[in-house]
Amino acid sequence: TGLMILAIYGYNQLTIPFERTVKSDLDVIRLQFDNGEIHFLSVEGEKPITDAQGNVMGKKEGNKLNYQNSKPEGKLIYNTLTIPFGKRFEITLSDGTLVHLNAGSSLKYPVNFQKGKKREVFLKGEAFFDVSEDKLNPFVVSTSGMDVTVLGTEFNVSAYPEDSFINTVLVEGSVSLTSNGNNLGKVNSPLLLKPGFKAEWDNLSGKANIEDVDTNIYTSWTSGKLIIKNLPFKNIIKRLERNFNVTIENNYKELDEQVYTASFNDESIVEVLSSFAENKKFDFIIDGEKIMINQP
Repeated sequence: TGLMILAIYGYNQLTIPFERTVKSDLDVIRLQFDNGEIHFLSVEGEKPITDAQGNVMGKKEGNKLNYQNSKPEGKLIYNTLTIPFGKRFEITLSDGTLVHLNAGSSLKYPVNFQKGKKREVFLKGEAFFDVSEDKLNPFVVSTSGMDVTVLGTEFNVSAYPEDSFINTVLVEGSVSLTSNGNNLGKVNSPLLLKPGFKAEWDNLSGKANIEDVDTNIYTSWTSGKLIIKNLPFKNIIKRLERNFNVTIENNYKELDEQVYTASFNDESIVEVLSSFAENKKFDFIIDGEKIMINQP
């Protein structure tokens, strides 16, 4: 167990760095095999990923997994990669598709895709996909309420279970969105999305709102950036919790609807909150992994 540090900050104070320690299995990257076997992965070093028989399925290099050299099996064998809050990871699937997994996300995927069948993966959370083109075998991202079908393209999907919506942002190519019947909304006709547009799918109604967006805002997280544009503070809190693996309690409710636009690279949570507090002053207290925001 780590030493718990209680730090109290005013809106303009940056005196004590925020640090955290791994406290449970939920704070580490987990790779689960088809048979239920779980391996904990470090972002350091290299190692082969082998099954129970010693066959090499893939290779881990730092914060990346590569399955391109895995041997085809007679049936689909799935792995599930789970990323905790505060971390990110990359996977190259057997077909060459590159997937960036964001904090607090998991992806279930075949060790090898089978020819003549759709290439389907299952996402909880957020991921950016650069799909290897294969016109004969469509690529499908299945979420809790929506399927995204593509042939070869670049797009971002955000489908966190705690959110009531699913966002799909298309960078290049084309995608088709359909309800998969797992949500409470009705199954609608397929919806085609064009590059530079975002579809926000409401899980309850099954309806989608489409708008023209700056795709960089929704994909910059893959390079470690945090870009916020015209977001209310109550929505920003969710992103900060996922990005820094903290719990934020806002006791200053006037902040909820305060709208911010900001861009961050490698700033700490202390620096990020202090930056917001320069616009509308507030105090915050850090108690271990919990942050409390109060009226000054």
